[in-house]
Amino acid sequence: SAIYLFVKFGYYMNQWPTYASFLRDQLDWLAATTVYIVIVLTAMQLGLLTDQLKWDGSFMAASYGFSVFAIIGPLIGIFLILLAFVVLVLLY
Repeated sequence: SAIYLFVKFGYYMNQWPTYASFLRDQLDWLAATTVYIVIVLTAMQLGLLTDQLKWDGSFMAASYGFSVFAIIGPLIGIFLILLAFVVLVLLY
């Protein structure tokens, strides 16, 4: 749907008639994704407590990488939503 912002602006505006509906729809998927990330991080944390995964280097590397993603990913998502919102406000 973000591609329509730049390609077919009229369709994009019909989908979100108000700024509030645009922000609500965008923040809904971000919230759902963040909840899923929390569930995965919790599972990884439990995995780190087991003897089989505690000393596994590849699991530790994956846990570290996903933890960094869990911190940076939602921030990038918020930035992109705000950027799309600013473009939407300036063009409309």
